[in-house]
Amino acid sequence: MALANPDAIDWNALAAEHGDGEWSPVMRALCSEDSDEVAEAWETLWDSCCHQGTREGSDTSDIPYLVALAVSPDAAPEQRSRLLYLLTRIAIGNREDAPNGYPIAAFRAEAEAIITDERPPDPDSMWDADRQRLHQARFLWGLDAYDAVRDRLPDLIPLLSDHDDRVRCLTAFLFAWFPEEAHVLVPRLRGILGTEPDVAVRTTAAVAIAMLTDPGDSTPTIGDIGPVLTGWLDSGEPLERWAAAVTLARILGQAAPAPVLDVLLAWTARRETAEKAPSVPFRTGNPAAVAANTLPLCGPTAGRALDALIESLPKLDDEQALEVIGPLLELTFPDGPIDTDTPYDALSPTQRRVMRAIAAARNLWGTANFAMALEDYNLPASPVVEIGRPEPFQTWVGLGSVRIPIPEEGLPDGEIVLYGFREQEEQIKEGWRRTFARFDDAWGQVFDEQRFNRFLAELFDAAMEEYDEVFAGSLQVVERSSHVVKIDVTAAALVPAAPTD
Repeated sequence: MALANPDAIDWNALAAEHGDGEWSPVMRALCSEDSDEVAEAWETLWDSCCHQGTREGSDTSDIPYLVALAVSPDAAPEQRSRLLYLLTRIAIGNREDAPNGYPIAAFRAEAEAIITDERPPDPDSMWDADRQRLHQARFLWGLDAYDAVRDRLPDLIPLLSDHDDRVRCLTAFLFAWFPEEAHVLVPRLRGILGTEPDVAVRTTAAVAIAMLTDPGDSTPTIGDIGPVLTGWLDSGEPLERWAAAVTLARILGQAAPAPVLDVLLAWTARRETAEKAPSVPFRTGNPAAVAANTLPLCGPTAGRALDALIESLPKLDDEQALEVIGPLLELTFPDGPIDTDTPYDALSPTQRRVMRAIAAARNLWGTANFAMALEDYNLPASPVVEIGRPEPFQTWVGLGSVRIPIPEEGLPDGEIVLYGFREQEEQIKEGWRRTFARFDDAWGQVFDEQRFNRFLAELFDAAMEEYDEVFAGSLQVVERSSHVVKIDVTAAALVPAAPTD
């Protein structure tokens, strides 16, 4: 989709005010009358911003160009919607933790610690000191990108009244991530709740208001939107019930009305799915995931939520498991991660019940992200730690006879992931250090998706050479994606899974 009027943007004025940045030629190409050139420009721009590139090191003088295109009345609605979503990704990257607000205060504190050198390299990290410094620099560049978008928010406020539904919706979505501007944005978002005709726009605006509101206030209020939200709880529109429950739980917490938990549980259990209502942009268009992650906000009254999540575990696929594991662990361990090597018997009865349910639900162990979520709570999450030994998580909860069977067709959903070996952590870290030392210069030369994928292929080939020396004869690559290597262990080393209780 190109601009209907390619001359609508005053490029010279923008260049004079902000400079001619590295993306400027690409954005000019978006206004081309050649559809192939426009498609190529979108691909280049998106890959640069949202993969491994310029959000972490861009010339932020290009942000005004993106905003100018987004607000141009001569741009096609589809193009302007994509630009708004792109601006959101430039600002916050892939971190989208709805319904929780964007933790910009914590990020600014971390940036200050980096700048004042209060964050020296960690000698125990798998990354060497130079690589850790590079990660810190990229963190600071990302914060610069966030602030560059924040500076242009006043130019985008009029889009809340745009004639296109999707443009209005994605404008509200973008505003949700800037709590420092809540004093300006919340009144604008509140103003459209009672007048907005599109259900996706008004519900997105409601959740954005919740995310911009500080729930830490000892006497939280919902002000003049209270009657609107409580009315939505009884609405015949599923998405309104969802937005009301999420917003009230976020702002009021345990003081939220009793029906809030009912609505959140209904969405979490997928009795009301996205197919029954227009999509909202949070968590890549997944209202059920937002509902699941809202449950911990209901506090002690969410005991029913814990029961519902436990009952759902055997029915979940990989993607759904990743949606519920966060809120499930938060409800199970309200005080945060347990001490490393805590005995299973030292847990509370509720905690033991949840851990046993996780151990028994073999369908959950299909992704490394699931295991990593458990490890965030210091739980022994790796499916296999050493050839011939029981799985640590099952052993920990008293199911030590469980092994991962290797059928003739290869591993089932519980593939072993290269960085999932807990007991072999030091060997793996050392292998990564040696590998990255060989590729340190090449890392900084990766600018587009094609070169990034080639770089990863070379990187993983080098890593496997390192691991072949450490784990000689025991590893076989069965599948490789852009950031995960799935490996098989010699079948003779494992025995069929024993029945679980």
